[in-house]
Amino acid sequence: MVIIGLIGLFFACTNESARNQALINVFLVDAPGDFDAALIEILGVEVSISGGRTGESVQTFFLPNLAGNRQINVSALIGGEQFLIGRDEVPVGQIIEMKLILGENNRVRIDGATEPLRFVSAASQEPSIQTNFLLSAGISHDLIIDFDVQRSVTGQRGNDYFLEPVIRAFSTSNTGIISGTIRPAGQQAVLYAIQNRDTVTSTISNLSSGQFQLRGLSGTYTVGILPFNNELRRDSLVNIVVTPQTATQAGNINLQPRQ
Repeated sequence: MVIIGLIGLFFACTNESARNQALINVFLVDAPGDFDAALIEILGVEVSISGGRTGESVQTFFLPNLAGNRQINVSALIGGEQFLIGRDEVPVGQIIEMKLILGENNRVRIDGATEPLRFVSAASQEPSIQTNFLLSAGISHDLIIDFDVQRSVTGQRGNDYFLEPVIRAFSTSNTGIISGTIRPAGQQAVLYAIQNRDTVTSTISNLSSGQFQLRGLSGTYTVGILPFNNELRRDSLVNIVVTPQTATQAGNINLQPRQ
């Protein structure tokens, strides 16, 4: 009877623990930049969780990057590409802060030449962002860190290059996307999601398919379109409404020649 009681207690504790846990997956993506490559050493990410049924104020968890090579070509994470930094089960609650932990082995490749990247300050090695992501028990949550390499790297050829990461974070559960296709075939464009005159995110259309996605959005946006081909004119789409967990279709966007 004692053994049966202990077994029952074990399963009760296990079930209670499962009810208080959530799975988080943290991915990295990038906005387009004028670089051949931006090679950033990603050690992992810290998440700080407030509240939950434990009653503790804030708990911090480190999710390590378990990839064999932790130097990631961040500039390649565009057009729907993403890199899994880490995943883990954590207590339910609210993620109030995410901190990207970087190593010292960072480089930028421009016009075939590879140059070292130096941190602007000690804080630049651990860029953080305030968040308000609510975690529900028994659910897998996808969290995205958007690394804007174009705004993060400064310097010029022949001089030092500096790294001061500019990041944002979003959850796929409370944001949506804008998707569409650039036409004619074989043409590419940079696309910008603009809200209240601020560029929230950007991407590049796929060369072969013309398809694109602007992710991590909620609200009303203008989509700016800048063709690679200078013989084609710029364009924009206005009043594009995005709701959470929804893909708003922009359809085919036909680039027109300059007149």
